[in-house]
Amino acid sequence: MRHKWMVGLIVAVVFLGMIGMTGFAQAQELGWIPMDPAEYEFFMAEQPLTALQAIPASYDWRDLGAVTPAKNQANCGSCWSFSATGAFEAHIKILFDETLDLAEQKLVSCYSPPNLGCCGGYMSAIRFYESEQPLLESCYPYGDGAFFSKHDDCPPYSDVACSNSCSPVNYNTTGFYTIKASDSAQVKSSIYQDGPAPVAFTVYSDFRTYWNSPLGTPPWTDGVYFHNSGAVAGGHAVLAFGWDDSKNCYLIKNSWGLTGPFGDGTFKMRYDQIREAVNFVVVEGGSSGSKLGVLPHVTNPKTAVVYNVTITGGKGLTVQAGDPYGATDTVLLKAKQKSPNKKSAKQNVLYSSTPLADFCAAAVDDWDTDTAHSVNLPDFTKGTVSIKVKDTGHGGYPKNALVKFIAASGTLDVKVKKGTETCRVSVAAPEAAPGVKRASDPNSEVR
Repeated sequence: MRHKWMVGLIVAVVFLGMIGMTGFAQAQELGWIPMDPAEYEFFMAEQPLTALQAIPASYDWRDLGAVTPAKNQANCGSCWSFSATGAFEAHIKILFDETLDLAEQKLVSCYSPPNLGCCGGYMSAIRFYESEQPLLESCYPYGDGAFFSKHDDCPPYSDVACSNSCSPVNYNTTGFYTIKASDSAQVKSSIYQDGPAPVAFTVYSDFRTYWNSPLGTPPWTDGVYFHNSGAVAGGHAVLAFGWDDSKNCYLIKNSWGLTGPFGDGTFKMRYDQIREAVNFVVVEGGSSGSKLGVLPHVTNPKTAVVYNVTITGGKGLTVQAGDPYGATDTVLLKAKQKSPNKKSAKQNVLYSSTPLADFCAAAVDDWDTDTAHSVNLPDFTKGTVSIKVKDTGHGGYPKNALVKFIAASGTLDVKVKKGTETCRVSVAAPEAAPGVKRASDPNSEVR
């Protein structure tokens, strides 16, 4: 752990050194630290062809009330927390139709290191909520807005103590992945399929000119920002909630208050300006949904997707798997248990499902599960599950499998250890939210 946050500190120092001491005051309201390139590449996932084909020419999650109002990070480099928290709020609204105001302070105070609080953080910070649950702003208000009026540098990282005294909100994140930021089709598809995505960009001095100028100011006459002149001022994490192909731009929520060219804390940025993009899925926390669906994408039957599985406060694991394309395939499952007794199980699972064109937006309950064909580990508490797919029905077609983990009791936590997933399947169907329908539905209200 010490090694990881020391590496983060070195990256931050190098990054801040790039902007120079004269630019440090401007960087105080920024805060993005680039992820390690190898880590970014490791978590990169490509949207499947079916998802890319569904992308409309423009989209705005505000039309469905999924974007919460812009907040103000003020004199603290905590943009990384505001972008992650804003995305979390949006995903909860989309999947569960619940509007929440979550506390950005939780990440700033409780997840530094490996992040550096008001001196910056990483786009991977949202992974904190894979094992922790968020708190409400009303109980844990943002208190670092004047940080750099008190400190010249870090540490300290925050003036607010980490607190767990508030009642947690019953949601977790899962399925974190990075996106090829230079490929706008991949970014747009992720926003469309999974919800608003945290993105990051290099800030030049002319961005503040754009931000503080009336709409239509040259050279941004159409209201779309792109770097035109000026030196590097730092890096900034924001939230992309839509796009407009007619202007080649993303629709973005900032964390500098209800200001900016549109007067509401949002702006538009040309596709080629972003440098990192990430996304994730929200699931109900605690014991309320002790099951999780995933879609590993395997083009080689020798390749496995490996998951770390932990059951807290209970035991007993059932793993079911199947083919989302409607044919009957053989899914090879191998589960290795670490405690209390070392056991392993390997079984061929024959499973036939109804074809769903929008399988990435499907819910676990949308699939007919053959409980007679599954792997059962009654004493399982913690271990790894390795999943391979052997195609028996398509003769070389890319292999996919719906995988379902079910805990007999306790709280289930599943994380990808090795391999690639095309998408995760929510326990609750996205269309359960009023006014939200699947992207592939010809009668969809999504525009």
